Amino acid sequence: MHELLDELKVLRNALLRAGGLFLILITVFFCVPIRGESAASLAITQVRHDLLPSGVELIVTGPMDAFVAEAVLAAELALVVVVPVFSFDLYRFVAPGLYPHERRMLMLFLLVSFLLMLAGAAFAYFVVLPAFFRGLFGFLPADVSPLYNLRDTMALAGGMLLTTALLFLLPIGMALLSWMGLVKASFWRQYWRQAVLIALIFSAIITPDGTGITMMLLALPVCGLYFLGSFGAHALSKKGRSILYSSQH
Repeated sequence: MHELLDELKVLRNALLRAGGLFLILITVFFCVPIRGESAASLAITQVRHDLLPSGVELIVTGPMDAFVAEAVLAAELALVVVVPVFSFDLYRFVAPGLYPHERRMLMLFLLVSFLLMLAGAAFAYFVVLPAFFRGLFGFLPADVSPLYNLRDTMALAGGMLLTTALLFLLPIGMALLSWMGLVKASFWRQYWRQAVLIALIFSAIITPDGTGITMMLLALPVCGLYFLGSFGAHALSKKGRSILYSSQH
């Protein structure tokens, strides 16, 4: 019982450290000036430059719009730092109770997950979102001024970044399900056509620009991730693990 309480205290301390670091970073990104502006304000300027078509102006229509937009951006920037720090604390918490090959697997899982999320966010920022905003801009009628609300635009961009980053974890989730024996590796290969259809429908839902270009830009890598996950699921399935372990001994 005492050992369980000690472990829970360690986990609690890790959560408190992560929460404290999160609050500190939000304050830094929201309040501390860099070249005369906060990091959140500079991020808004960069997003406007990188994502929005020429001629679009960002406006605020309420007294809280600018505050909320910068606060949310500060929180998102803080999460980029806090997530890997907390993941490392989590690894240190569970590692003593694992076998060496399980520790290696967990470390690889955390590292690959973080890299995939970064790749997903980068893909959304540099490929999907510019095409998305250009596609929507094409529907603008003549003689109508393109004035985008700051709060709505930042929420849309942030939501797309988060969704795509999580979507890039698809192969990790597939491989884990097969590694734990919950889903057979053959399942992913058997239903790949249905998975492609679901990817197309999901991409169309979250990229409603009407052109189909943004949908395909997102659906193609998702399909690639699915096939990568299918390969990983086979490698980490019961048969694959037995081959892996026998090769280590």
